[in-house]
Amino acid sequence: MTAFVWGCLVCTLAASPIDAPAWRLPEDATVTASDALADELIAYAEQADEPLAAFDRRLAAANWLLGPQLAAPATRWLLDAASDADRARVVQSVVTADAQLEIAASLWAERIEQSSLSAGSRWDRQEALDGLRTFVQAFSSLWSPGDKETDAAQETMSAATVGLAILLEHERTDVAEAARLWQAALCVRRGDWQRVLDLSPPALAKPADDSVYGFYLRLLRCRTAPRVVGGYPASVALLARMEARATEWFTRPEHVKRAQATAALMRRRLLTAWADTHLAADERTSAARCEYAIQRIDQVHFAGDDPVEVLALPSAVPNLVDIAGVVAALHAPPTTAPADAEDADTNGEAPSTPPPDAGE
Repeated sequence: MTAFVWGCLVCTLAASPIDAPAWRLPEDATVTASDALADELIAYAEQADEPLAAFDRRLAAANWLLGPQLAAPATRWLLDAASDADRARVVQSVVTADAQLEIAASLWAERIEQSSLSAGSRWDRQEALDGLRTFVQAFSSLWSPGDKETDAAQETMSAATVGLAILLEHERTDVAEAARLWQAALCVRRGDWQRVLDLSPPALAKPADDSVYGFYLRLLRCRTAPRVVGGYPASVALLARMEARATEWFTRPEHVKRAQATAALMRRRLLTAWADTHLAADERTSAARCEYAIQRIDQVHFAGDDPVEVLALPSAVPNLVDIAGVVAALHAPPTTAPADAEDADTNGEAPSTPPPDAGE
């Protein structure tokens, strides 16, 4: 553009600040159902007659509380848009999940650990219990409203960091990526910006197919990088390339579109912060260039009147236990009571017609 055009843009943009675009998460509508299922799972655990069934149900309830129930607030935190209501929801869910895990741990130590379970079943359950407790510690540290410098807070964060480091070696890619994502988030919480970059892969390195955890880990890297390198250009450029590569990273068209909008939203925020630094230094022409780039983003991604859907975590943590199996058992119809032995035929089944009267 010519100097004259840029001069006109400087005056225009300074006179009319650009409003933030409207966006939303597609999972927001499931919050009420999520609350209801969490209550049902806890009640189902309390009805269990056998220690092993009670243990499995407690873990399923905790996994649901830490996973699908926290998908929306966790996503908003990663987008630097979490609210006080999000914090309250996370704290409530984490406290409830922790209570379920405490009961499960007692059952494990007192009734199950020395039982006749196979070695594989015992190890899988112990690993799930330890993993869920690690995520409780991580979310407690990340969302705690208190002073993160207290001894108790430091101890919880240290335990979470060690537990997440163990989960980085998990055989399941989604568990390992979720652990890396939340370990990087803890580094953001304590202001260790360089460690965020050390933990995260290069922004343009292809994540596992359809990995939302991997996508957000790269987004967190771009969000953090300006604090380390002291500038915005590289992160803004990388986010633009992430938008283009979303077609290679996701197979479902709606996920591609949401991922592109998410990268554009973060790019827009970095451009806004970059413009503010220029304005603070009275570099109005440079600020106008940033604001012009923001307008172009809005024209491509946020032009309509309706809020644009961004990519949401399917679950704040992956399923470490078979939640679907527990839910299926919870909602299964009651089994029919067996017929009395005296009314049964030789196969143990009730006869289709009443027996003849003895007097006939």
